[in-house]
Amino acid sequence: MSSGPFFSICIPTFNACGYVLDCLASVVSQTFEDWELIVCDDCSTDSTLDVVKRFVESEPALAGRFTLIRMDENSGPFLARRRAFAQAQGRYVICLDSDDELNSKVSLYEIHEAICRSSCDVLLFNMTDQKNEEHFLVDYSCLDANGAGPVSKEKVIAAFSSGYQLNNLASKAIRRQCLGIGNCQFSKGLRMCEDRLEMVGVLGSAEKFYLYDKALYYYRPNCISTTHGFFSFEYCRQQALVENVVSVFLDSMEKRQDLLKTLNRNSLLVISHDMRRLAAGRTIRCLAKEMERLSSLPWFEACLSRPCLEGIRVDIRLRIKLLERDYYFLAACVCKLLDALG
Repeated sequence: MSSGPFFSICIPTFNACGYVLDCLASVVSQTFEDWELIVCDDCSTDSTLDVVKRFVESEPALAGRFTLIRMDENSGPFLARRRAFAQAQGRYVICLDSDDELNSKVSLYEIHEAICRSSCDVLLFNMTDQKNEEHFLVDYSCLDANGAGPVSKEKVIAAFSSGYQLNNLASKAIRRQCLGIGNCQFSKGLRMCEDRLEMVGVLGSAEKFYLYDKALYYYRPNCISTTHGFFSFEYCRQQALVENVVSVFLDSMEKRQDLLKTLNRNSLLVISHDMRRLAAGRTIRCLAKEMERLSSLPWFEACLSRPCLEGIRVDIRLRIKLLERDYYFLAACVCKLLDALG
């Protein structure tokens, strides 16, 4: 029997001085108290570290169960989280982003109760962007669990292959042994799709999944976050690297042909979405060059070589076909037109 806490709450921080205080306070205010808190700062250049240190000094509840780590160099949230995972002693890990919060004072209590009922490796719960309200952000209907209950690993993997609904680490409590703790290929500097990359390892290790469809996590809409910033080609490059790892993982599954077909269909939708987002703030000539770079990425080349376009909207099919046939300027014109039309 482990002598460590039940939960390790792992928080990577980078320039979060405006929000991290509320984040930490949401943990300290929990009615369930068997937890440790680990903050890994990814070389913040603002006052984040000072805010964290002052809060810890003012909170007796954190005595003996708080760990502060500082990365040697800015490396992105994937490696910052893994440094925190390596220090964790809890039976389960909860990932909390530094600009978010636990949604209520009983969030950890409810997560603990659901885990004790199910003895699961991964507990899936929901998120909300409206504080203290159950405005669900994750659609779990594809898991057929009717709000609460066990979910087969096969259904979770199928849902993972078909979209990004199950990517987010923040909507899960994960048995610590199912998480990675070290570097992996291309992980340094990874700032996009890092949750999806971590989830590949979790899905490979975990066997028992349980859904508790309540909004226990508050996701703060943040217009200056990485996800909502200017859409760069680097996002596409990192996304392609992660999706290649996903495809290799799915290729090892028993029903790999169906899973890979589903993944490829989703990938084409993602490519189309990326094309639209790249159009913002770029001239047609500049956008055409980005389209050429996009189509030259090995993973995107693989997707375009085996298109699965049945049932996909006409405008999406048009963008994919233009990219497939190297009509970069025409593809750019279509995307700029769609961007202008909103």
